[in-house]
Amino acid sequence: MTDRGTADIAQTVAGNGTVQGRNALPLQYAALQQVFSQLPRFLVTTTVSIVATVLLLQDWPYASQNQILIWGASFFVFMMLRTALVLWVRRQPLETVLRLRWILTVTAFITGAFWAYAIIAFNPRLFPTNELMIDIAHRQVLLSGLLAAQGISALAAYAGHLRAFVAFTTALFLPGFVYLLLHPSSTALTVVGIGVFWWFFLMLSARFLNRMVNNSLRLRLDNESLIHHLRDTQSRTLMMNQQLATEVNTRTLAETQLQKLNGELEERVRQRTIALEESQEGLTLAIEAADIALWDWQIRERRMTHTNLEPLLGCAGQIQGDLPRQARHHVHPDDLRTVKRALIRHLRGLTPQYEASYRLRHHLGHWVWVLDKGRVVTWDAAGKPLRVLGIRRDISREKEAEETRKKVDYLANYDRLTGLANRRQFRNRLHTAIMQARTDDTRLGLIHLNLDRFRQINESLGFETGDAILRETGRRLTEIGGRLDTLARLGGDEFALIYSDLRDNSDLERLSEEIIGVLHMPFRVESHELMLGASVGISVFPEHGRELAILVNHADLAMQQAKRLGGNQWRFYTPEMRSATLEQLNLENSLRKAIFRDEFVVHYQPKVSLATQRIVGMEALVRWQHPTLGLLHPGKFIPLAEETGLIAVITERVLQQACRQTRQWRDEGLGELSVAVNIPPQQLRRGDLLSVLHQALDDSGLPAHQLELELTESSLMDDPTLANELLLQARALGVTIALDDFGTGYSSLSHLRSFPLDTLKIDQTFVRDLGDKDEDAAIIRAIITMAHNLGMTVVAEGIESGNHLAHLIRERCDYVQGYYLSRPLAADAMAQLLRTQSDTLPKLIADAATAW
Repeated sequence: MTDRGTADIAQTVAGNGTVQGRNALPLQYAALQQVFSQLPRFLVTTTVSIVATVLLLQDWPYASQNQILIWGASFFVFMMLRTALVLWVRRQPLETVLRLRWILTVTAFITGAFWAYAIIAFNPRLFPTNELMIDIAHRQVLLSGLLAAQGISALAAYAGHLRAFVAFTTALFLPGFVYLLLHPSSTALTVVGIGVFWWFFLMLSARFLNRMVNNSLRLRLDNESLIHHLRDTQSRTLMMNQQLATEVNTRTLAETQLQKLNGELEERVRQRTIALEESQEGLTLAIEAADIALWDWQIRERRMTHTNLEPLLGCAGQIQGDLPRQARHHVHPDDLRTVKRALIRHLRGLTPQYEASYRLRHHLGHWVWVLDKGRVVTWDAAGKPLRVLGIRRDISREKEAEETRKKVDYLANYDRLTGLANRRQFRNRLHTAIMQARTDDTRLGLIHLNLDRFRQINESLGFETGDAILRETGRRLTEIGGRLDTLARLGGDEFALIYSDLRDNSDLERLSEEIIGVLHMPFRVESHELMLGASVGISVFPEHGRELAILVNHADLAMQQAKRLGGNQWRFYTPEMRSATLEQLNLENSLRKAIFRDEFVVHYQPKVSLATQRIVGMEALVRWQHPTLGLLHPGKFIPLAEETGLIAVITERVLQQACRQTRQWRDEGLGELSVAVNIPPQQLRRGDLLSVLHQALDDSGLPAHQLELELTESSLMDDPTLANELLLQARALGVTIALDDFGTGYSSLSHLRSFPLDTLKIDQTFVRDLGDKDEDAAIIRAIITMAHNLGMTVVAEGIESGNHLAHLIRERCDYVQGYYLSRPLAADAMAQLLRTQSDTLPKLIADAATAW
């Protein structure tokens, strides 16, 4: 075995105890080293045997010379490789050698296999008796002697690795024995018997020799381990003796210096005791002046002592008791968990000190905010805390100041009514979002919305109702705007949303549709069920502006455009909106002036009875005679009048003018006609409809039964209770009530029964496709039948052809109006039509009936 191998084994045994003890790896390594030390001799013997066999088998009759040479060359090359492998393995560390044990077994097996091949391939006949073959028999005897020598040599070489020896001899002898048994003869069976006996003897010898080698190696490893241990013990003993001598000298010097310093220390203790007493008096005065209370918690004794509590909690003297019990009785219930958590974390060593802010009950019953700070000062031998010292001071004023700052900051940045961000906070966040979008080169969406008809509801039902609507609006927007950066109320009924990192404009479209949908749902405030809706304007950074003010202004312009188009819809900003806004401002100014200049005129569209074929009434339709733009139809200015709150004044003018004109036609003998006037929702919400009717009827002298009020379903449903009350009072005067545009709103039978209605007006959308769509004809038939069953008359609007008229005659409609009969006419033209109606109307009606 090499010196390096011995050193490695000794080191391993020293670390692991004896080989017989905890680890057998060193023994295996030593056995392998012993085998590898013997293998070179075995390899040399085998190589010599190979050469001898090749020479011995010259002129061999049972195998060609080439076959023998190939076998000898292959075997020789393999032995050279084994030699190189042995040399390589002997230089590897212990772990690698142990992993390569199987290489030794495999190579031994292959070596035996080479010999087995020679036995079988080169000796088809065993010890022939022919005199001519005696020389061959002599060679076979010599070959058998070489094989026996190989077995004995392997016994010495593989003594430390029994598995390799078994592999070698098995590969060497077993194939030959099997071959002889397969070709039986008396000589073959004799050879097999001798060979098996000899092989068995070799195996017993190998087993015995392996045990002897292992025991020898084990004893040697134990001896080396003991020697190594003794050397280490001797080294440690010498080192400890040197350290002990050094320590004795050091202690001798320390005792001398200690005696010298002892006197100085006693003097310093005396002086510091005096100073400490003086400092204690000053500290007590300072604590009392600072309103600081001290506490001392003896954990093991479950005792806690407080001092100077009178200024803090109004308690004279000291309060004693265990901390947990005191906390349960004196700490605010909401703060108890905070105190316990902070204290436990400190006692477990998770925080350098205990600190907690909480409320304590004052002696008079109110709560006082205090700040506790403390630290463990004593531990037991196991490291458990025994004593905690701390201070406590009143922080009530600091808490009040902090709460005040929070309230001021909240009021400065958030809307008190809805809890949303206010205009100031919105502008700050929008500025931040724009800067971030510039940095990241992304897009940003801004949504500006305004509630439709909120002003009228707020003015008619009061600010409390308006506030409730605004709070509910904020709640609904919060539910759908949780993924947005900012949701803000800018003031009044205006809200804004910021949509950062915008991918596609369709995201803003979907969000706007969702906003309009949730805000179009009824608002239930006390006994009122109110319908509003929302107008939404959208601008996008950077397409519609790169500055905050421009982006906000463009979103507002888009919102105003949506409101001008009737509301309850959304619009993206376009450059054309700016010019339209200027035009709208000019139109609004002109509209206000038109009221004072009395520029509104009334046109009349006749209502014809299909039973009498005569005009029985007319619908009053307002027109604006603009000084520069000419005659403007309602679609041009009525939405603006509703938005600006001027619609009620215009309605009063139309009502007064229509009543006077109808009375005048009656006085002229043109018939006892009825006039229908449209009443907008704002007129109902104002609550002064009765006084306006009284004024118009009294001034004109028109009988009340000749006046008809037309209202839409949506205006009735804004406030059903108020509307029903006003209509009942109007009907009590003798005024008739018509439900306009029936079929396009709620169209509920319960609504028809809830309100005092006399007439239903079928919306022209159902009349327009009569003759083309069977479903429209079915709807009109159902409306007429239902109205007649409820005791109401029916008026069909939008008659534009004889086909329309013919269908309505067939369905027994009561009254019709439309361009086919007459367009809306000025008062003079209407008077002329009344005078000549007998010449034109019967023919038109007859033509329609004939065509049908």
